Amino acid sequence: MPSTGMWFAIDALTQRLKWPSRTRAAVVEIAEVGKYLALNEGDRLAGDVYPRLYCDADIRLSPTSITALVEALTPDEVMVAAPEVRSAVEESTWTVKVFFRAVENPLIAQWNYGLLAGRGLYGPSRAARRRFDVFPDLYADDLFFDSQSGPTEKIALSDATAVLRVPVNLRHLMKGEIRVADGNRQYRAAEHVDGGTTEHTAVHRDRFERSMRARITALWSAGESCVAATSYHSSSTLVFARRRT
Repeated sequence: MPSTGMWFAIDALTQRLKWPSRTRAAVVEIAEVGKYLALNEGDRLAGDVYPRLYCDADIRLSPTSITALVEALTPDEVMVAAPEVRSAVEESTWTVKVFFRAVENPLIAQWNYGLLAGRGLYGPSRAARRRFDVFPDLYADDLFFDSQSGPTEKIALSDATAVLRVPVNLRHLMKGEIRVADGNRQYRAAEHVDGGTTEHTAVHRDRFERSMRARITALWSAGESCVAATSYHSSSTLVFARRRT
């Protein structure tokens, strides 16, 4: 088993992250705002430790799931992996439950096949991480990461599950989906500026945009039935993110 470690790089964005008083994880605060900065700081702190897992702060993952992901990414070949996802809708309004029920319907979920973006956690093998230097200044870091690998290099592990905390009401579900769409537009704009696409990104773009259209359809269906309010707790990354107070 290779050397292991856990680093939480906290930027000036996420609030209310509570750290255990006794933990083997290293928590490092950075002054600047930006999830991509936290990801890059985590990479710097990790040094030569591989494989690596990058995760959002709004997921729960069991030790057995972490072990399965690490084992899948330990071989020398190019490989990227992510867990299956279960949406924790128990405390959400019924309209939010309708949305996620629609998103998880097989007819819609098929467009997520082959995509690691949107799963709350992803990881590369050593060889796969060499595909790029640093995470760019993009909201959709998982979309950028996903575009670096081809379909045969990706795996969504059935024996690893991430439990994703979701919005509690329709209002904040819509705000979250708008952020997703904004991140997609930013990624497309950056891709255009960089000049063209690779075969990987072309295939990835087609599937992702079909997935986005399916999510919009599901959101419209949920939105037809209710108006909601209240607040939603937002958070970020592993390399995680938090605002200083």
